[in-house]
Amino acid sequence: MRPTYEGPEHIARADKVASAVEQQWACRVSNHLGAYSTFNRLIFDNTIPIAWLEIKCRSNAHNKYPTYMISRSKIVAAEKWRNITALPIYLAVGFSDAVIGYLNLLERQYTTGFGGREDRADHKDREECAFFNMSEFYFFAWYPDEASPLST
Repeated sequence: MRPTYEGPEHIARADKVASAVEQQWACRVSNHLGAYSTFNRLIFDNTIPIAWLEIKCRSNAHNKYPTYMISRSKIVAAEKWRNITALPIYLAVGFSDAVIGYLNLLERQYTTGFGGREDRADHKDREECAFFNMSEFYFFAWYPDEASPLST
């Protein structure tokens, strides 16, 4: 059986990003929807769901790499869920320098290629990926009491 890499500490960091998104967008973000959910959050205007949200946390600064990589299967799922629910799908990425980048997964340009992690000796961590230029993201700074919103 394949190991699960998302633990409570990952969800806690994503909760901090969700709180920042709530403040920035004046909305409510749901709690983590679970490991088997296609997207890990929903965005609400009061009680009405208005968008899906995928939150990722990275241990690098937002300007370290020229592109952001995400599984191409996540893009395929976004297309499917938009067609089913008519809700947009956003990606919000918390970076180690207290910057959060976000974009609408289906309204930004990307290239495809093979990518993924090589540091865990898990061959399933390598797959077809979508690469978004960092210029496709919108950014906002978030300065909580801690040094970074991603510190635990």
